[in-house]
Amino acid sequence: MSEAVAVRMMRQKVLQSKERRFSVVLEEAAVSSRIGSVEMMAAQLGYLTAAGLRESVSLGIVPAHIERTMWSSPGIWMFDDDEVTLETPTAALTITQPRGVQLYGRVFAELSGMAVVGSPARALIMAAIDRLGV
Repeated sequence: MSEAVAVRMMRQKVLQSKERRFSVVLEEAAVSSRIGSVEMMAAQLGYLTAAGLRESVSLGIVPAHIERTMWSSPGIWMFDDDEVTLETPTAALTITQPRGVQLYGRVFAELSGMAVVGSPARALIMAAIDRLGV
């Protein structure tokens, strides 16, 4: 248990670093689909809202009701222009070939263009919290 806490604390330090920037794009389904208890989900959504207020974090949410120009994508983690990691239920795939990294950069840019940010993104999160009834 203490190892898990240590990992979470390390992630917090990275997120709080002023030297790094994070751009996050989520599908609205990610904030609307309940995983775990109502209380746990509400806490996670509250944390996401707070993280999205940080100067170093850009939080976008692709609304469910919009006309899409791109399909949903599995979890994509981009590390600058050097590496992309895709997360699937059975494996993680790391891409370092420049052409592949560029392709996922375009996917991320397309999804970012469909996402709402700032107050509209927070409103989607707050609506998800309200639906939990807590």
